[in-house]
Amino acid sequence: MKLSEIISLIFATGFGAGYAPKAPGTAGSLLAILLFLGISHLDLYIYLFTLVVVFALSVYASEFAGRYFNDVDAPKIVIDEIIGMFITYIPLYFFPINAINLAIGFILFRLFDITKPFPANWANRIKRPVFVILDDIFAAIYAAIVLTLALILRYR
Repeated sequence: MKLSEIISLIFATGFGAGYAPKAPGTAGSLLAILLFLGISHLDLYIYLFTLVVVFALSVYASEFAGRYFNDVDAPKIVIDEIIGMFITYIPLYFFPINAINLAIGFILFRLFDITKPFPANWANRIKRPVFVILDDIFAAIYAAIVLTLALILRYR
């Protein structure tokens, strides 16, 4: 295996979080909280640019990992959950970053990721790397909207 393929596999599996024996998507989402805390100090525009770069890299990495696991939506591939959590936490650029707000965002993202309301359910049916990631992005947009509303109510 080439170095680029090893790096792609590590990236796609969330640095190994996807190998969790139970609930690898949840493990990837929990890892995303730690990663978010590490990059949340970035300027919002740099953070958003970082999301675009991570998305582009995740499509490439997920494509290789999908071939490696013989399943484009293999449970071990959790980079889509990490991106989803990063999108969910965009409102925390405007509200305090604390354990309660992080937990609310986590719960909302997992709820929408599991239930997959439209258009997440539509994207989930198309078994190509970009759509596997998009279903989590759509879930994250719902989670970010509800998180924003909850935080407005909490801090008004």
